[in-house]
Amino acid sequence: MLISLEPRSIVQRQKASLTAAEHGALLLAEGAGAGHQFVVFQHPELQRALLRLRVRLQPLEGAAADFCLAHDGGKLIARVGRDGTLHAPPGPELLEAACERDAGGALNLDLRFRNFSPSLQLGLGKPGTRYAGSGQPQFALHDLRIEALERRWLPSPADGLVVLQTGLASDPAWAPHQDGLRLILCHAEEEAGQAALAAVPEPGRHVLLTTTLSNRNGAARFNITRDPSKSSLFDPDLRRLKPFANAAGFEVTGEAKLPLARYDTLSRQQQLPPPDLLRIGAAGAEYDVLRGCGDILDRVLAVEVRVNIYPLYRKQKLFGDVTDLLDSHGLALRRLKPEPVAATAHEMTGATAYLTRRKVEGAALDKVAFIEELWGVSWAR
Repeated sequence: MLISLEPRSIVQRQKASLTAAEHGALLLAEGAGAGHQFVVFQHPELQRALLRLRVRLQPLEGAAADFCLAHDGGKLIARVGRDGTLHAPPGPELLEAACERDAGGALNLDLRFRNFSPSLQLGLGKPGTRYAGSGQPQFALHDLRIEALERRWLPSPADGLVVLQTGLASDPAWAPHQDGLRLILCHAEEEAGQAALAAVPEPGRHVLLTTTLSNRNGAARFNITRDPSKSSLFDPDLRRLKPFANAAGFEVTGEAKLPLARYDTLSRQQQLPPPDLLRIGAAGAEYDVLRGCGDILDRVLAVEVRVNIYPLYRKQKLFGDVTDLLDSHGLALRRLKPEPVAATAHEMTGATAYLTRRKVEGAALDKVAFIEELWGVSWAR
């Protein structure tokens, strides 16, 4: 699919310009400032798409800059010198790159790459950190074509996301994509689990685990609290909770004995599909749930997990412990959203942490980009 692009200048101190010239060509000129200079194209079909860019570049007399292609935000995809030298090492994002000089001295550039935002930047630069633009035209661009080879990835019944979910409520942002999700729901109470399963489309293709996830197999005492959402395997830290208005909700009103299981054990026993995304809330026991995933964490693409800044429960692990554990499995923190778990209006005690894998390629890149977009992570991957 060919994409019709309209150039517009972005708001920055220095910028390139792209103007119409004879015979359908476009003149790419420098601004007068320092640093790389770009014009920006915007189109919804650029977002999370596999693209092919083809253009014939004619270096103009007196030109001194290189032609550059970059993701939104200035992350360079490729740079072409006036002599045709192509600086574009192939990798997970740039799949193919070629530049050939024709008999007329023009440079025929052909790139195939992944793009993750609805924007793309064409512009000028020079090697090194110092670059002062002259304000002069540098290249004539002929036959500029950008083609979407594959539409942006969305989860579907044929190619979806496997989501392990425990303790977190359904997120409305996922509602339009429910038919592309395969859920593995964990509920210690079967009645509550069946109700959650009945609330999602096609419950027959999802999995319900009626157990409590932890870092060991066996059984443990479970504290039932006045506010059911605060019930936990851990004892509430009443000293820490005392200043907070909702401290009464943590009062223990009963006990139960619950079966515990490591997720990696259940996964082997029941031959469960490897999850792409973990959504974990466990009233202070999130660290233990993650540890119980074992080496599955080495393959998970993304994690959404509740964390505490202060210990609301005795002996619970905190924000730093959770992120250190996930960091050791190659997952990086991308966003932190404050959650008023037990806070006054001016004090944050808890948050939801959003993490994705640092190194991904191929189809996993598309999945991670989709998840990050849904989470509101805005920087280009």
